[in-house]
Amino acid sequence: MNRQRLSLSSLKRSLVPRIPTEQRSVATVVERPEAFGLSRRHAIKLAGALTLAAAPLAGIVQAAVSTSYVMVRRGRRIVFLVAGVERWSVDPDLFDGTPTVHASETDAGIVVTLRDALFPGTQIRADVEAHISRGISAQATFRFAALGATESVDFVQWLLDTSAAHLLRTSAIHSHIGADASVAIASGVASFRPSWVLTFASASMLTADKRTLLGSRCSVMALAKDAPSLTTGANGKRSLVRVERGDQQWDVKIDPTGLADGQLVSNSTSFDACSLEVRSDGQATGMMEAAREGATLLNVAEAGITLPLRDLRYAWAMTEKGRHDGLVARYAKSAEWTHIEGVSVELGDREGIPPLEIERRGQEITRLIVAPGLKRYVIPVSGAVTEPTTTHPLYQLALLTKSVKPSALPKPHMHLASLQVDLKQTMSVQSQVKDPTVTGTVKKSLGKLGKAKFTMPNNPRVTVIRPDDLLVLTFEFQNITPTTAEHSPGGGSGSRLIVHFQPQHIAERAFFYTGDKPADQSAYPPGDQSKKTSSDEPLLDPPIDAAMAHPSRLSFQLPSGYSGTYSIEGLLDWKKFTLAVSPSAKPPAVESIYSSLASSTFLKYASVGDSEVKDAKSSMLYVKKKGISTGKKYTVNAGASSRLTSKKQSRVKSAFESQADLATSLADSTISDILAAALVKPPIKWPELDETAIEYPYRLFLSPNKYAGFAHRTSSGLTPDQRKVELWHTRSQVFATWTERYEKCRVLPHRSAIWSPDYGTARKMQPDLQRTSIPHSLNRRDRRRS
Repeated sequence: MNRQRLSLSSLKRSLVPRIPTEQRSVATVVERPEAFGLSRRHAIKLAGALTLAAAPLAGIVQAAVSTSYVMVRRGRRIVFLVAGVERWSVDPDLFDGTPTVHASETDAGIVVTLRDALFPGTQIRADVEAHISRGISAQATFRFAALGATESVDFVQWLLDTSAAHLLRTSAIHSHIGADASVAIASGVASFRPSWVLTFASASMLTADKRTLLGSRCSVMALAKDAPSLTTGANGKRSLVRVERGDQQWDVKIDPTGLADGQLVSNSTSFDACSLEVRSDGQATGMMEAAREGATLLNVAEAGITLPLRDLRYAWAMTEKGRHDGLVARYAKSAEWTHIEGVSVELGDREGIPPLEIERRGQEITRLIVAPGLKRYVIPVSGAVTEPTTTHPLYQLALLTKSVKPSALPKPHMHLASLQVDLKQTMSVQSQVKDPTVTGTVKKSLGKLGKAKFTMPNNPRVTVIRPDDLLVLTFEFQNITPTTAEHSPGGGSGSRLIVHFQPQHIAERAFFYTGDKPADQSAYPPGDQSKKTSSDEPLLDPPIDAAMAHPSRLSFQLPSGYSGTYSIEGLLDWKKFTLAVSPSAKPPAVESIYSSLASSTFLKYASVGDSEVKDAKSSMLYVKKKGISTGKKYTVNAGASSRLTSKKQSRVKSAFESQADLATSLADSTISDILAAALVKPPIKWPELDETAIEYPYRLFLSPNKYAGFAHRTSSGLTPDQRKVELWHTRSQVFATWTERYEKCRVLPHRSAIWSPDYGTARKMQPDLQRTSIPHSLNRRDRRRS
């Protein structure tokens, strides 16, 4: 016996066998939008669209109804067509038994008979005799051997499936379905449709998968050969038996994973229908459906997460290797906040993310994709108000477990956060972070966030607000593990703390102005009339255009092994950090460095003696004054000069040969920076996202060099006695307590414009920078020359 396996892809795409939807009015859609997978807002919009289109649609239907039908033979089949489209096919190959088809025509009409036919895999007889009258409005009646006769119905409308053939009284039915299931249908009203669907609007009982389900409606359908299937490679004759719950109570418990840390919670009204797809050989595949949002829940107790689900489809089948289960569902559209050991996340469905998927073959879980959309998150910071951080539209939170193979878990991608869920085990995490040094690459890393060890896929961001002094900053952690524990966050190699500021400048529209005109116009020569007229640009009525700069940022490199306190005071303590700047923000040229050295750092590194000479020697640092060179003579370290003058570059060699004493006075690290300043031409390029960039003024990006420091208050300074404080701000300055950094800050004091979107580079500009600049005091040429 050729047993098939479940098709999880069919469940995901909802390509499953279904009973064709009956004609429904617009009012039904608006009253019960959830039954159609619509929100009430979408249902009302749909109702308006259908109302506008009602007249044209009515005309099309009327034209189709007035068209006569045609009966043709195609092999063993008898087919009825309307407007050239096949509407009803009496095909003996669709049924079990020994079906035969016969058709006869008389002046009164047509009689089509199907005998000795059974719905495949069942004991329900499909024998029918159709009597179709002739005339402009052909009428039809259908007599079933086991059910009785239908009322007369307009045959063309019935073929178009706009009107069903009703049986007012049917006999009770009891039938086995496949090898292990059965269905019982009470007598009552039924209907017949051209897709070979018999629908019984009476009490029914379905027994399948060790469950007994009472329903208020049951349908039986002979499936076409090309109809969708719940299994892969489906072939042969098939039937679909579907029981709808109606107002009954179903006690259905489903355990799709068999894991203690992932339970599906449902109640007596969660599931709407149960369908069985049965083949002629007796193999049956079942499917339970729960469309309503929140009707079922996935409870992950270990993580404290409960996920409301919607459009759930759970299917099962028996294969050669045992039982095969599959579950597919969408997450709830209405997001809910969940707290994971001090971290709050907002979870729900997002457009473009895959659904929840669970697949089990026997006792082995072969697919466990539980990754709801992660819309926002909050990592509280003590001492300030923390705002929720909005994530990328494709952000997800994957729940991982060691109980299944890694191949069954979600595949890593750039927007996949993760949380390991293992009952009574130490939780670990697997995350994906973008390597900032390589474009478009992904690497794995391990990390944790609080006791739950929750990991973000990209750099976590935390926006804090301190109302006392109106501090508003966003902290971004690159290769840093922020936790609420003491001595946190901790930095490793390549760790950076990126501090994002609000926009620092607003550019207002400028109007061209040439200056005031003299009151005495007679001063101009008679032939020069151009100066008598004004060339001023006319002013516009308010409101006047204005443009806000982009947010600015300071990026700090954390020293290896650094650990701080995860609080607003700790996050504002930048004294031990080094600025991470763009290569464009290099120190100034060597010549300008000499003038700074004459009065600052150099004095700390040499013994001084006064002298006055008319011609400067190479061993002196001097300044010309009224034709006389007055300078100070120094005793310096030997060797530094030779290291510099041995460089092959003539520009550096000539510069330092004229200042030998100066060269020998500097520390090796400072010499390296001076050489870099002289040898490396700074590129003009946009600052990377993890480099310092200050947009001030509008569309002009500035940056200090890497030796700059910043000073500010870490606390608000508000006390019971001091109820007024200044607005929080930070200042760039030099810290004399750090000897080497003080030396470099004084030697290389420099802040420069590093880039502008108006600079004519070949690099593709960021979309948010492509907007056209408004006219203001600095034009494009001014920014380019900066």
